[in-house]
Amino acid sequence: MEYDVIFYYPQHFNRSKAGTNPFFDPLIKICEDFNISFLLIEEPDKNTAAPRNSKAYQFDFWLFLILSFRKLIPGFFFKTSRHRDRFIGKLISRLSFRKFSARNYITISNSMINCLSAFNDQAKVYDLQHGIIYSWHHGYFNADGSLKEELNSPNLGFLVYGAGFLNEFSKGNENSLNHRVKVIGNVLKPLHMEVAVMPEKNLNKVVYSLQFTRDWDVRRLEDQREELFALLESVEATFLKFGLVFYLKHHPRFGNCINLSTLSERFKFVEFINPGFYEPDQEPFLHVTIYSTVAFDYAEKGIPTYFVQSKSAPEGKMIYLDKYAYPCVYPSLSEMITVYLTDHGRYMDEGLKVMEWQKNFYADFDAKQFLNILSFSGNENLKGSAHVGEEN
Repeated sequence: MEYDVIFYYPQHFNRSKAGTNPFFDPLIKICEDFNISFLLIEEPDKNTAAPRNSKAYQFDFWLFLILSFRKLIPGFFFKTSRHRDRFIGKLISRLSFRKFSARNYITISNSMINCLSAFNDQAKVYDLQHGIIYSWHHGYFNADGSLKEELNSPNLGFLVYGAGFLNEFSKGNENSLNHRVKVIGNVLKPLHMEVAVMPEKNLNKVVYSLQFTRDWDVRRLEDQREELFALLESVEATFLKFGLVFYLKHHPRFGNCINLSTLSERFKFVEFINPGFYEPDQEPFLHVTIYSTVAFDYAEKGIPTYFVQSKSAPEGKMIYLDKYAYPCVYPSLSEMITVYLTDHGRYMDEGLKVMEWQKNFYADFDAKQFLNILSFSGNENLKGSAHVGEEN
């Protein structure tokens, strides 16, 4: 059997309430609605607290074989790592009797992208965007902005959220990648949940999206902890003056990689939010981060972000302020808080600015475009926006 599409993803993306991958949920819903045959494959991750998805095919055995082949087959036999992964992909295809053959493959974080491309030489393989993309992102580009060699195959493509991200693929590539990059819109925003007005905000609440993850080295983690401590000291008087609470939200891949318990003991205005999704009764009036993509989520709701200037992680300034031209910039977090709490008109104006800024990067999810990418017709039969994109 050949599937119309195979979805492949690592287990740590199971971040929805139902324990599924929210990036794939709306795409799977469309496949179900249009009787498009698909297989959902889950790559195991023993280092995550995310659950296994009972509806996904468990790839444990085949992943073991792939990793074993990578160790046993010397890399010097091949021109590049892409060629070796394609060779391994062909081996897996034969050993599995073409169990994983499909007309289209969609993966995320470039997971197994070249192995998947070898399961069917005639298929298209797409990487679905899950974070921000910029012209020096090490997962996609070389230092000069050209596409990395392991992604430079004509049957590999990229599904992005908006024009702002699509444009990053043109830099350093002489526009040669445009036909391989498709704007699919924001898959994490079901169409029936469009934001029409600014939500009610809690003027006592500030949320900091932390960036501590287990894939950082110890030195960087310690440097970030020191910088966080220094930031909290610098804003302590402001938070106490206005009676604010600073909620520190862990990254989904935090994994207790560093001990931060002393922070809430030292700073009484600080509270921690566990890793995973957090749904407050009221939104904060301000968001803080170094470079978390949550800044886009809050911008959609008219909530500005203060980007912390970090010596250990300077990419925040480089990406959001220099590259993406974020419209609201203040010399310090304390000054930004003070302005917003004392000048409501300015706060509302800047909320509208960040909403407009966000739209360039996150277009509405386009179900018709997804069907076109899979080469399926029947777009005229698409159901109403209140249905397309709903969670399972």
